[in-house]
Amino acid sequence: MPEQYAALQARASALKAALDKGNYQQVLDQAPTLMNDIQQMGAVATAKKSQRVRTMSEQWPRFSATIPDTIAAVQARIDVLVKNKKEAAKVDLPTAQAAMADVNTLWGRAQQAFSAGDPETAGETTREVQKKLEAAAAAIKFTLPHPNAAQPPPPASQAH
Repeated sequence: MPEQYAALQARASALKAALDKGNYQQVLDQAPTLMNDIQQMGAVATAKKSQRVRTMSEQWPRFSATIPDTIAAVQARIDVLVKNKKEAAKVDLPTAQAAMADVNTLWGRAQQAFSAGDPETAGETTREVQKKLEAAAAAIKFTLPHPNAAQPPPPASQAH
């Protein structure tokens, strides 16, 4: 949709330029079509957003079941590595610990957003949680127990 939005902006700018030049007939001829196209794009965007919200709402129970388990598994591995300096020297433990600090904060935000009736923000934040979990796991060379099980729907910029 970004391409369509840019095209509508260009058409609106061209009409503004025509108005500034005094080409009133051109503005009168083209403005209704432009307004119709803008309204149609708005309706399509609203429908896509509604679908993303519905999808996230339907998938939330799975996320809320798998993500805490994944967080616990990664944290348990970090806890083992903290106690085993020899094994810890083979991985990037500080990076994993930093990522997990972010995970805990972000997961709290995702849960709060969903509870507040904002599944779209919950989905966006859940994507961030998943990326941080993957980064933490990679830093300690750990295979996630639920790979892609907690993958929320794509954000608006990637949805078709």
